[in-house]
Amino acid sequence: MLFLDPPHELSPEQRLQIIAAIFARGILRLAELDLIEPEES
Repeated sequence: MLFLDPPHELSPEQRLQIIAAIFARGILRLAELDLIEPEES
């Protein structure tokens, strides 16, 4: 996973929102893959 440094003009709150959005997208993508290709045991 890439962690991008937000521009320093952003407030700490804005940085947290960006990081949260990146994490949310990653989690949704993983969930999507699990739904599309469920593991067969």
